[in-house]
Amino acid sequence: MVILTWYQVGGHSHHFLLDDDGRRILKIAHHPREPAFYRALATSEDTFLKSVVPTYFGAVDVNQPHGVQEYMALENVLAACTHPCVMDIKMGARTYGEDATEAKIAEQVAKQNASTTAKLGFRVVGFCSRSSTGTVLVQGSKRQCKSITVDAVPAVLREFFTQEKKLRTEVVRHVISRLEKIKEWFSRQSSYRFYATSLLFVYDAIEGGHMDVRMIDFAHVHEIKDGGRDEGYIQALDSLLRFLYDILSSKIQAQQ
Repeated sequence: MVILTWYQVGGHSHHFLLDDDGRRILKIAHHPREPAFYRALATSEDTFLKSVVPTYFGAVDVNQPHGVQEYMALENVLAACTHPCVMDIKMGARTYGEDATEAKIAEQVAKQNASTTAKLGFRVVGFCSRSSTGTVLVQGSKRQCKSITVDAVPAVLREFFTQEKKLRTEVVRHVISRLEKIKEWFSRQSSYRFYATSLLFVYDAIEGGHMDVRMIDFAHVHEIKDGGRDEGYIQALDSLLRFLYDILSSKIQAQQ
């Protein structure tokens, strides 16, 4: 086992391990709700949701200096990439669960108002893009991304999808296609609300390589009991799609 730091762009590095064969991520569950969500999904007939969530392989005990620690074994969604480019986006207009304390709510509301979450329904948590030889081209840490404003979001997204002055339009189109399908799923599902979860954008720096969009981080997923929808997540998807369509449109116009 190794500590996962080389491509992690969000979260806390000490909460993750990379399995010896590189095909599984071992993650500490922040709340019992997260492994419970994965277990429920494993027996679900919702094939689409399964396709956008990392595969869950069960619980694994790992010997640590302080004792035995239980981890969730999850699919490493970057395993198919030679030089992965990764962006972590925190989704939803609300970033605290329905069981949050008043102190936690106040803390999260302050974060929402200080970031792009309040206006857009999402914020960029971290990102890293690489050249075709693996050299890091641009990187935004969790701390650095806290200063991203609404006006700066288009440039940050464009920069992430650009390699050596070339916009990877095929990757942008793939991400748009995946997001449209995810939005369609959210528009008809009335089972869950996903608070403080993330979308992971993944593509290989090598042209023609692997591309993917996955939903991750499910410590604050709650069943919908009022018959409504997850409007906060849908708002975030609408905002993201608007920016991505604008990036593609400006590229097409520049070529004409």
